[in-house]
Amino acid sequence: MTLPFLTNKSASTTMVKKGCPPVSCVPLLLIFLDKVPVTMRRQLSAAICNRIVGMRQAGAKQNAIATALGITQGAVSKILKRHRQTGVPTPRPRSGRPRKTTVREDRYLHRLSHTGRTKTSTQLRNEWMRFTNTPVTSRLVRYRLLNVGYFARRPVWKPLLQRRHRQARLGWAHDHLNWQDGHWQHVVFSDESRFLLYRHDGRVRVRRQAHESLAEGCVLPRVQAGGGRVTVWGAFHSTAKCDLHVLDGNMNQHRYCRILETKMLPFARQHFGANFVYQDDNAPPHRTQLIRDFLDQEDVEHMEWPAMSPDMNPIENLWAEVSRGLNNMNEPPTNVAELTKAVIQCWREIPVETLTNLVTSMPRRVRALYNARGGHTKY
Repeated sequence: MTLPFLTNKSASTTMVKKGCPPVSCVPLLLIFLDKVPVTMRRQLSAAICNRIVGMRQAGAKQNAIATALGITQGAVSKILKRHRQTGVPTPRPRSGRPRKTTVREDRYLHRLSHTGRTKTSTQLRNEWMRFTNTPVTSRLVRYRLLNVGYFARRPVWKPLLQRRHRQARLGWAHDHLNWQDGHWQHVVFSDESRFLLYRHDGRVRVRRQAHESLAEGCVLPRVQAGGGRVTVWGAFHSTAKCDLHVLDGNMNQHRYCRILETKMLPFARQHFGANFVYQDDNAPPHRTQLIRDFLDQEDVEHMEWPAMSPDMNPIENLWAEVSRGLNNMNEPPTNVAELTKAVIQCWREIPVETLTNLVTSMPRRVRALYNARGGHTKY
């Protein structure tokens, strides 16, 4: 079809040289473009292909179908021809690009990743290439591992468990497997924790542009020993918390004995009388002969505790709540005195519901430890 303005000798030659039709011919061009069908897509959807077949079976002509669906008549013809030859209007699945590796070679990569959990994709690629003798990229390694569910994630930090630790943890879980909520509600959990003035857990991110790596506000200060620290002792049971005791220096057996006498015993006897069990970990100051004699003299039942078992002590979750409270402060503490006040305030703000939920989780924790045969748990 010839456009009218291309054959009009009286049109402005200046506008034609610049690639623009004369103004008088623009409406004719728009009318023409409105009648031109849309170029065929790379692959029409199955719904459109089935609609073409249905319209044709209803008696519609190919030109009418193309106009109604906004495609070319040639596309309609090809789809109808495919339907007559194969019985389906949609195209057959295409083979695509040939795979560079075989299924057997992929399984070898899976074994490499499973046996070397911390290996990078570049290291896996080098070992894989020595086996396959095929040049592959690190991107292909990551793609193959993603297809079978191997994702790169931060590792979970857990204490190092040796065989004796696992045996002791399993034995403790077996002894407390039948304890119900009523038993755990009479346990006073305790522990010490340390909080630094400048805390960096490796997960802090800053939003900046490429040239702002050293800009003020994009740099995290690092000081020796965290710029100062606060060490506290705390205890709780299912319905109440003991006031924190701020340690002046390191814990030793004499300081721990005074804490038990002035903090733990009044707190526990106020709520339970003599019907309670005291829990603490196996830190050296907690297991001295002085502490054993003191607890025996006060007739306090002392729970045996397996080493390397912070996951069984729910007070660790309370320390995490305090840390989150410190991180969420609009004005972080700038010295040790402010840090001490902030830690005490965050401890006091922990609701009773949190204490109850943690204590009621103890049967599940013990069951998880027993099922793990003394190994790591999710707690």
